[in-house]
Parts: sequence; structure tokens; C-alpha cells
Amino acid sequence: MFPNAPASPIPTDVDRYADLAEVILRAARELSFREHRDSGTISLTPANANVMRYIDRNPGATPSDVADATGVLRSNLSASLRELERLGFVERRSDPADGRGVQLFPTERAARNLAVIRAGWGEHARDALGDLAGVEDTTALIERLTAGLVQARRAHRS
Repeated sequence: MFPNAPASPIPTDVDRYADLAEVILRAARELSFREHRDSGTISLTPANANVMRYIDRNPGATPSDVADATGVLRSNLSASLRELERLGFVERRSDPADGRGVQLFPTERAARNLAVIRAGWGEHARDALGDLAGVEDTTALIERLTAGLVQARRAHRS
């Protein structure tokens, strides 16, 4: 918990949700400590990694799709895309349905980098947990949380 937060004698629902969020953030931080250590992968800023993960899961997405899905401002997205292109991670292609538009695709270099990172995440998680008990349910819960947060962000913008 937070050191200056008043202690509640009986945890409320909000406290339980806050504990879940804090645990997710701590686990993500621990994984990020290990992500590039001795792996030979290229390190990305958190914003660029967020953009890259979306493009990897959604090849052919437009910049507008990426901005909407990730919550990245268009000006920041442009900078991220330039950096990802410079690193050889993203390729822009003309949209076949609209020659003026552009679609974004991960490159083979990005796929190799991500494969090494994911293998490391998997190994560290396996070593920390020891078995798969609860992993699928927890993954589904965090996916549901993420989808709800994205939906709320989009609704708040409207």
C-alpha cells in the first residue's frame, strides 16, 4: 500500500481493485527489469513498446487505429513511429483500399526482438510461479480489466 494512505480496517471493494492494480504494476516492473538483461534485444521506451505491441497484434493498422487503441496523442505517435521505423521495427505501406492512407506492419526484426522478449517473460514467470495453476484465469481477468479501462478512456474522450 501507499505509505501515507489512511489504513482502512476493512478493505473496501475499491481497496481490493487498487491492490490488484498495484500488483499488476509491480509485476510489470519486475519483468521489465529482466527484459533486456543479457538478451541482446533492443530496448524501447514504454510509449514505443506500447505502440509496437499494438502493431504486432494488429498488422495493417492505421496510425489512427494505433492512436485510438493505445491512447497515444497523434503528435507523440508520429514521433514513436519515426523512431520505430529508424530501428527497423515498423514498415509503412500504402493502404490498398485508399492509396492516400497508410498501414503499419511489424518487420521481421521486430518479430525476432519480440520473440526473445516473450521467451524471457515466459521463463521468468514460469520460474516465479512454478506451475500454471490460475494462469489462464488471471490472464483472462487482466484482459477484461484492460478492455474495460480502454472502453472507459474512449467513453471519457467522447
